[in-house]
Amino acid sequence: MTNGSCPKGTVSQVDADAGIAGLQATTTIERGRHVKGSFVATLRLQDVTTFSSGIPFRCAVNAEADVVDPDLVNAPDDGANPENNATSIDLEVSDRNDL
Repeated sequence: MTNGSCPKGTVSQVDADAGIAGLQATTTIERGRHVKGSFVATLRLQDVTTFSSGIPFRCAVNAEADVVDPDLVNAPDDGANPENNATSIDLEVSDRNDL
C-alpha cells in the first residue's frame, strides 16, 4: 500500500491478512484462493478543502500484490502482465466545516 495521489501519511496500519490477529505486513495465499486485508486511511483537516457539498476532495491510494515463486528461489512475479498486480482505491472526503 502506498499513499498514491493522497497526502503523505494517508495510509497506515496495513494488514495483509485480516483473518489473523494483529497487523500482518505480508501473507501467503494458495493458488486459486483469496484473502481479505485492511488498512487505515487518515486525512488531516489541513490536507482537505471542500468547496461544495457535491464536490468532495478526491485522491487515490495504491494497493499491490506480488507473486513470489518459492520453487524459483523466491523469484519475483514474471507474469505476462505484472501491471495487473496493482490497483488504485479512490477516496472521496468532505470537510463539512468548510461548507
